[in-house]
Amino acid sequence: MSNGRKSNGKATGTWGGTNPDNIDFTKIKPLGDNIVFYWVDDVEDSYELSSGIVIARTLSKNRDRWGKIVAVGPKSAAEVGQYVLPDKVCEPFGAMWEGLEIWRTRDDMVVCVSDDYEVTKTMNE
Repeated sequence: MSNGRKSNGKATGTWGGTNPDNIDFTKIKPLGDNIVFYWVDDVEDSYELSSGIVIARTLSKNRDRWGKIVAVGPKSAAEVGQYVLPDKVCEPFGAMWEGLEIWRTRDDMVVCVSDDYEVTKTMNE
């Protein structure tokens, strides 16, 4: 059984049967300062049973959730590939894209971004 983690920040697990590394996000063109991302813990903190069922780890309500940015608008300060920590009061908009749940937020609703995947794991410990 694998927990879907890999140290370079690439998701090796699947969430809902979809591996984000196999999706072409270049078709998504956010406007303004919009940021499109998927929740990292949905993919990298999930694991698949031998039967093929994907189990998400239970998330604490106190735990911050990080996302991996897949597309940014022309006015956003963030970059594709970075990890984003949206504000907890933020109500990001979610949608399905090629079988993966993706979310939208804006620059002014982001607490911080990081290029380092390890930061997403250590801030909640």
